[in-house]
This record gives sequence, structure tokens and C-alpha cells, in this order.
Amino acid sequence: MAETVDTLNAWSGAKVDAERIESALERLRYEAAGMPPEGGSFAIRTSFTNLVVYANDEENGRHASQLVAGLNGQHPSRTIIIVARPDEPESRIDTQLTAHCHIAPGLDQKVCCEEVTLSVFGPAAKHLHSVLAPLLIPDLPNYVWWIGGLPHDHHLFGGMMANADRFIVDSGRFTRTALDLPQLEHLSSRADNCALGDLNWQRLLPWRQVISRECTAPTLAPYVGHVRSMKLSFARHEQDQWWSQPLLMCGWLSLYFGLDLSSLKVQEPGTAIAPQASGDVTFRMVQTEFPDVVPGDLVSIEIRCETTTGTSASLTVSRKADPLHLEIAIDEPTGSIQTHVRIDAGDERGMLDRELNSLTHDPEYLNALRATLPFVPAAG
Repeated sequence: MAETVDTLNAWSGAKVDAERIESALERLRYEAAGMPPEGGSFAIRTSFTNLVVYANDEENGRHASQLVAGLNGQHPSRTIIIVARPDEPESRIDTQLTAHCHIAPGLDQKVCCEEVTLSVFGPAAKHLHSVLAPLLIPDLPNYVWWIGGLPHDHHLFGGMMANADRFIVDSGRFTRTALDLPQLEHLSSRADNCALGDLNWQRLLPWRQVISRECTAPTLAPYVGHVRSMKLSFARHEQDQWWSQPLLMCGWLSLYFGLDLSSLKVQEPGTAIAPQASGDVTFRMVQTEFPDVVPGDLVSIEIRCETTTGTSASLTVSRKADPLHLEIAIDEPTGSIQTHVRIDAGDERGMLDRELNSLTHDPEYLNALRATLPFVPAAG
């Protein structure tokens, strides 16, 4: 029998401290059980993790709340959503508390997962550790989900990362790519006890899987040691240029094909050349119109190979209007093949669920992130 949400109890207050928040949470649990604190029944607090969400505005905070509420059955947690407003003159903390309560199978009491939303104003928003520490349940793993681009204040980001067991970002939504990706790699390399997760890396999984599968198949395997060019097209944004997906894929592709990036040269925005002993390899990142795709997301990857004897082959993986499929086109001396493959669309809740199931590093991601750095100057 599945657990069902039964009650939603809430409390809010202005200029509150951690002690008052904790007592209000306890009162919410008792209210959810229908009994006063001195009564014999109570609501059980069930939290397997602390989940801290950093949102830079109220809209992102509400969005995070909706996603996390849908995961409480799989990941019971004390969720602390921080809406930071560091530019406000007054230093204060306003609070909203919610207890998501349900009857658990086999129990007479209600089980509650807690959500704390902190609107942190002024200088307090730059010293969040002192705000958070009293609210974290001891002896539970700490997850931090950072929504949006990275801050100019490296101390804030580093401090949040230092107190996390897993730190989750979405590099696909970075708008200052040339600054944010190097900062992310720098901080991740220093945070030995914190595993880094990236929702954007999950979005790229279908592309990586298709390329790995096709390049190890008998048709293309003889050519993969002779890559000459790679063209990555990604969806254009009207104002910003979101380069994280093509940059991360360039990093991963260079590792997958065993390329030496030590002499990589940026020729012009979007183009880089990696000299190899067997000849140069050209990378091109091109913005294109594709209205059905989130700006910054990949639209196609074209890989061209040519052997020393002059025979050539190519692999093109591309989106079509159907978001559930990728089209695969292979051209080589014996003919052409066109197929398509069904992929996981990768909704944000599912990606967050997978991140909350892990506390370990992903070496492949960290290596790809490191390999991305030489390409960053090519981001227009």
C-alpha cells in the first residue's frame, strides 16, 4: 500500500531565530496528529536526509518546493529552502514552515516530512552556515541543491559546499559559462569530502550512451581512432548564450576518443583545434534555432573520421520534433544507415531523485568537467 499525503500543516513568522523554528516544527507535528503536546499520541518525524535548497528568488524557491514535495515518499527529508536577498539593507530571517504528513503503512501515527523556507535578507544571506547549522538534524547526510548560476561570492558557495555530503548543481542553466564552469571545477577539486552532482550531466546521458554504443559497433569501430572533426549544435537563446552542454560534451568526447588537449587552440568563438600526432581535430560549437528545445540544450552532434588511407566515415546524432527519440545517421564506404533510438526525456524531478540516491563521486563527470576547461575560451 502506497503512502498517501493526509495533511498539510503550516506556520509562518518574521524575524525568527532557529530555536523558535524548531519549537514551531514540533508543534506542527503534534497538530498534524490531532493532539496537543501533552497528549499521548504524536506525529513521527521521518527524515533520512537534510536537503538544503539555495534559490536566488521566490519563483525558484516555489519551484523547488513543488519538486521536493513530490519526492518525499522516496526521500523523506528535512528540507530547508533558502531564498537569499543579500542586497536588502536590513539583516533578518522570515520563515515559513510546512509539515507534509501522511499515514504510513502499518502505523497508527502520522509520519511527517518537514519543509523550512527561509527568506534571508541583508548581510545574513552571506553567512548562511550560522543560519543553517542549528536547523540540520544531526547524524544525517547533508545534500545541498544550488539552483541557478554560481555567485560572485566564492566564499558563500565554498562554505555551502564544505558542509555538504553531496552538492547538486545544474550547469545547463549557467548563464556565465566562462566563469561558472571553471569555478565549479576549482571548488569540486578542493572539496574532497563532498560529492558533486550535476543535473546537466544526466541530460547528456542519452547522447553519451548512443555515441559509445555506435562507436564500438563493427561498422564504425575501425574509424574511431581517426577522428578529424566534431560539430555540436545547440539551441539558441534570444539574449543569453548557454554553452554548458556543448562544452561538457566537448570535454567528454575528447576523453572518449583519447585526444590530447595540451595544445588546444581557440580559433574563433565556437571553434577550437586540437593538434594530434595523426593530424588536427576540429571542434565546432554552433547555435541554431530549435524552438521545441530548452535554450542551451544539444540539438545534434556530428563526428567525422578519416583514416590514413583516405577512407572516411561519419556519425550524426540529432534531435527531431519528438523529444523521446534521437535520430542516428551513419555514413561509411559500404553505405548509409539511418535509425532512431528511444531515450529518457529526463524530467527534473527524476534527475533530482537520482542525485538524492547517491553520495559518491562520479569520476567520469569530474574528468569531463576538467577536460572542459581548455574549451571554455571558445564560448562566445
